Amino acid sequence: MWLYLQTACSITNFNLKEAEGGVPDPDLTAVSIVDPSNVLSVPTNFTLEIWTGSNYAPGADINDLGNWRNNGTFVPATHTVTFNGNLNQTIAGTSSTTFNALTISNTGTDPANVVSVDASAGATNTVASQLTITGGVFDQGTDSTSADLLINGIGQCVVVRPRAKWRNRGRGDETLSCGVLNEGTIEFNSKGIPCGDDDEIQIRSSVPGLQRTWEGTGTFSMVDVDVQDQRVPGGVTPPLQILVSSGTNSGNNTGWTFPLVATCTGPYTWIGGVGQRWADSVNWSPVRGTPTTSDVLIFDGGVTPAPVVEDVPTETDSALRLTNNVDVTLHANLLGTTTLTLSGATGNDLDIPAGEALA
Repeated sequence: MWLYLQTACSITNFNLKEAEGGVPDPDLTAVSIVDPSNVLSVPTNFTLEIWTGSNYAPGADINDLGNWRNNGTFVPATHTVTFNGNLNQTIAGTSSTTFNALTISNTGTDPANVVSVDASAGATNTVASQLTITGGVFDQGTDSTSADLLINGIGQCVVVRPRAKWRNRGRGDETLSCGVLNEGTIEFNSKGIPCGDDDEIQIRSSVPGLQRTWEGTGTFSMVDVDVQDQRVPGGVTPPLQILVSSGTNSGNNTGWTFPLVATCTGPYTWIGGVGQRWADSVNWSPVRGTPTTSDVLIFDGGVTPAPVVEDVPTETDSALRLTNNVDVTLHANLLGTTTLTLSGATGNDLDIPAGEALA
């Protein structure tokens, strides 16, 4: 079902409200509602489409519970487009969209809570001055359907709130003119979940040589990425480090750590994140898939000084090692007695040097 915006003139939300009339036709309110302040709401399962040759300058905010297809021109001015459906949503079209403020606030249940970019028709460059993710997943597409993203605002113009996620498992690049605040999960992994692919996701500053700051208590999962001109806040403000697995250091990065030897099979370092759950694969670097008895697990105080890890299951690993004055607390899951067995026969399967703590 579609809400078509097609005219040689510029279309506004006020025009749509005029079309509704004093007593809106139920057929019109089924596809869109414009409130007294001219905010447009598009219902679930509908697609707002800007037709080829058409110009849409809403003049007010848009709440889109459905999909977005831009085949024409969108003029955002100072207004916000919010994707707040409860099913998966798509941003697509033949024309790339420049938003002012783009808000992702999907209320669906995983996996039906994803707002994804589909660049297959040509919309390969998404732009926004502010990206705010308060609910659900903002996904930049996969493989050939992925899109580059330019965030060109000021201050902290990317904000990921608790339990929300910014995900890029494709080939699209990230260009920032501002800082990032992450209280949820940021997961970048070029060409999909496997580690060891080409580093096709480039993370860059809009001004070469000027670092952009990534801050917050959330999960920063970086795999197969190419990074330049990025930094962490420094001091005791988290994250202390952002670990990059199987990635490329293209220079001028501070606090982004690249292993001397690229490895995708461990050892696995705890980086933590929302919920601090042991079994969440992105809470480890590199991403830890199905646990195996050969896994070596590391808690590093230089990455997470005092982690409290939840829902530790019964499992067998090779070794558990603490380093850099870390203070670790492990909480068992609620399914009964939990036993963590270390059977690597490494000579120091449980390594807790002086200055480290495990509870």
